[in-house]
Amino acid sequence: MATAFENSSTSNSTSGTGDYRGWVDGPDTRGTMDIIWPCISTLTLLLFSMLHLNVSASSDGIIRGFWRKLRWFLLGSLCPELPMLFAFAQLASARRSREDMKALAVADWTITHGFYADSGGFMLDIPGTHPFPITAKQLLYLVRYQHVDALRIKKVEIDDKSKADVVAKCLTFFQSGRFIINIIARAVSGLRITPFELMSSAILFCSSITLCLWWHKPLNVTTPTILKAKCNISTLLVQAGDAAKDPFRDTPLDFVEPDIYWCSKWSHRGMVQRLLSKRGWQVRRPLERTYLSSWAPFSLPSRAAGRGRASNNPQKRYPQRP
Repeated sequence: MATAFENSSTSNSTSGTGDYRGWVDGPDTRGTMDIIWPCISTLTLLLFSMLHLNVSASSDGIIRGFWRKLRWFLLGSLCPELPMLFAFAQLASARRSREDMKALAVADWTITHGFYADSGGFMLDIPGTHPFPITAKQLLYLVRYQHVDALRIKKVEIDDKSKADVVAKCLTFFQSGRFIINIIARAVSGLRITPFELMSSAILFCSSITLCLWWHKPLNVTTPTILKAKCNISTLLVQAGDAAKDPFRDTPLDFVEPDIYWCSKWSHRGMVQRLLSKRGWQVRRPLERTYLSSWAPFSLPSRAAGRGRASNNPQKRYPQRP
């Protein structure tokens, strides 16, 4: 009896302490979740980190903001080349804005300022119409012809409005890079790669480029900067001459940068209107916020404004504030 107890104690001691190892490798095979989970988790992390949406409108609530992010998340999942294209366009516009502002002796204007302007960070408060967002090129026009005072907002103030986290972005890049390196290592070793992993790698590649392009763009800014105009809207348009004679589609400053929204040229008819006019898109003119890029796919002109254009009647075209 005592001998059996001693043998049992010795066996337990051996199995409990004698087999300790510093590192134990995983099995050589992969299950279904071992394939699906890394793909889904890495894609979700990168896509949500990649999205740098424009400044929200004052009328956008929590639900509308959620659906707005969800739409772009799905777009980034199904067609990642489009957000990458929009990011290229915004970066080019921000760089061009920096050079143009320096030519007007605005020395402290940076790429971040350009991104901030194109994302609707500046709202023009001008008598004769409701406040509306302006792009970097429209802001350049107002500064050049002295319709607004000199800009005094600094980059640190814009960074303070932004919710971007450099550490989170770097961790996202690390996770995405680890995933792609693992796929490359499997290919070099002659191991099988599933189609889902190949698709995820392609999406991660495009989304990583998009995140790099939007690196200096402010993230999740909710409160724009208000610019007070020195004149009313009628005076501004009269001084613009024949360039401003046509009715506007989105804002009264469309003549400075016409047809900047991709769908606004042909969204009167066809699939775009049927798909996008259901709910959640802006119908008020002037716009309350800019769309995600210079060719944003979720632009929709207002039906109430005469098939997408404002009325030729100046009183209807520029309604007075209530």
